[in-house]
Amino acid sequence: MNFLESIKVAVNCILQNKMRSILTMLGIIIGIGSVVAIVSVMQGGQQEMNKTLEKFGTNRLIIQLNWNEWDKITSRDYLTEGDIQAVREMGEDIVAVSPLINYGSTAKVGKEKEDLLIYGVSPEHILIENIEMVKGRFINDDDYKSKRAVIVIDEKLADKLFEEEEAVGKQIVITAGSQNNTVTICGIIKAQDSALGSIMEGNRSTVYMPITTVNKMFYDDYLYAMSVKVADSDKIDEVGQKIIDLLHRRHRNENKYIMQNLTQAIEQVNQFTSTFTLIIAVIAGISLFVGGIGIMNIMLVSVTERTREIGIRKSLGANRNDILIQFLIEAVIISLIGGILGMLLGISVAYMISSLAKWPPVFSIGNIILSFAITTMIGIIFGVYPAYKAAKLDPIEALRFE
Repeated sequence: MNFLESIKVAVNCILQNKMRSILTMLGIIIGIGSVVAIVSVMQGGQQEMNKTLEKFGTNRLIIQLNWNEWDKITSRDYLTEGDIQAVREMGEDIVAVSPLINYGSTAKVGKEKEDLLIYGVSPEHILIENIEMVKGRFINDDDYKSKRAVIVIDEKLADKLFEEEEAVGKQIVITAGSQNNTVTICGIIKAQDSALGSIMEGNRSTVYMPITTVNKMFYDDYLYAMSVKVADSDKIDEVGQKIIDLLHRRHRNENKYIMQNLTQAIEQVNQFTSTFTLIIAVIAGISLFVGGIGIMNIMLVSVTERTREIGIRKSLGANRNDILIQFLIEAVIISLIGGILGMLLGISVAYMISSLAKWPPVFSIGNIILSFAITTMIGIIFGVYPAYKAAKLDPIEALRFE
């Protein structure tokens, strides 16, 4: 019996026992489906998060008070305008520096009310973060120095509050504690439509105001953090440490400032997704192992049921290798069909999860090839023993089997 005839016989045997074959494949289907779905969703999420973080700027770092030592922080440790200027004058490594603070608040226009995340910044902040203006302008030096009540909002918030109307020049009411403050919209920026933005900010819209105005509104004159754009992203840690050393010298203290950069955030995201994917792969591997045992079990049953058939074939000239290959092919085909159904299931589930998570799944040729390789190996590994048992049957004893 040649190879093609062995495949035809194997397919016919599987089709004759459809329900039994499907139940046998379940472990493979669930295992491969889980791996394909989770890996593609996690890779899509990782790609989306990395893309979003890069939009914020991979050569951007934030220097802030070390709140892990908050009980040791005194008023003399807070940042000052002099610190901002000193960092700005550090040299060509520094592109731009802005003080930074944020508060949660709400915006009201008539009966409309929306949650906000207010960032208090200086005009230089537009050089640090990749902000894209849609209409109007960003805050300027006059706004900053005069503590002008102006605000830059994103286009989503503009649509919610003013619908089809022109938002630039309109006024909204911002809450600061128990106080209401009327501010004028001077510009509209492109909204960050990303899953990461939703995770970081929830349902709040990001808005920007002069930090001098924000401090005045919230009765806070202190500076807690600064945002810095570094010329060379490869030197970001080195430059960040220089800034911290400078601040420690200026304030004559130690261990009072820390830095955060988006490169670290990207590495943390990648590490988390890799670890999570590995855990899911191990769990799916257990399912595949159970599926392999199922294939071995059903093939042993098949050998018992077809003992007379094996005896007839051997009496007609089939050798051990012919019988071995026939049953091995049948086990591999069962495993491959299960793998294909699992991949289809995994792809469908991945698209369902991704539609909820709002990021596209990522399917790689490498993962598909790996899935086929795994299912083939399962068929071979767990099909060898039943095939060997069938191959070593004595033809006379097999013909006598009832």
